[in-house]
Formats: sequence, C-alpha cells, structure tokens
Amino acid sequence: MSAPDVAGMRSTVLVEEPEGYELAALRGRGRVDGNLVGTAVFRPTATSTVEAEGRDYLSARATLDGLVTADQIVLSLRVVD
Repeated sequence: MSAPDVAGMRSTVLVEEPEGYELAALRGRGRVDGNLVGTAVFRPTATSTVEAEGRDYLSARATLDGLVTADQIVLSLRVVD
C-alpha cells in the first residue's frame, strides 16, 4: 500500500481491514515516487486457549507446537509452576 503520509496510509489500510481481523501493525518501508509505502499486518480478533504440559519448558513447548494447527499462531505463552 502507499499514501502521501502516515495518516493516509492508516486510513487506506483500515478500509481494507478484513472482517474478523484487526490491524496489528503498520510498518513503513520508505518512500517511492513521494509516497510512503508499507506493509499492514492483521490478526484475527477471535482467540482460543490451548494448554500443554511437560516436565520442563522445552517439552511443554514442543507439545504445544504439536497442538497448534497451521491456521493458528501462538500470541503468548504463560508458564505456571
């Protein structure tokens, strides 16, 4: 996407925001022909909790990675002792 300024770029991106997603990041990449160019990152607004256990962090993380499907991403981890 491109626009003359940051406000214009954000407005352009928000018009194209897919339903069920929110703007997570807007990264400027510089100027081309006087316009700012950049990349928008959207993330789904719906989330789910996935839990995994293991004898230590690495084994629990490996188990978690096996539970996460290709259309999911891990947004955060919380370790509980």
